[in-house]
Amino acid sequence: MERAKLLVLVGILIALFILAFKPSSQTYTYPPQDSPSVSVVQLSPDNLAVVDTGITSGSFGEMFVFNYNEKNHTFSYISNFNYSDYFRNPQKYSD
Repeated sequence: MERAKLLVLVGILIALFILAFKPSSQTYTYPPQDSPSVSVVQLSPDNLAVVDTGITSGSFGEMFVFNYNEKNHTFSYISNFNYSDYFRNPQKYSD
């Protein structure tokens, strides 16, 4: 009886080792996750800017300015500005 219990325990131990060290048959690769590439900056009590800082986005370096209408609780677009171009080519923006 003791020998039978020992054999069962050894069998279970061998099965556990096989399962633990068995190579995985499937490999999952997940696409890299980008960190958020948009920042919101308050310019004044009623104006804010949405700044795109994502290098892989289509509008990298753009800053979009919006005005908040407190009465209607809506945002209206005012303008945009490419700050990335401003830092690369300041002579374009000089007077």
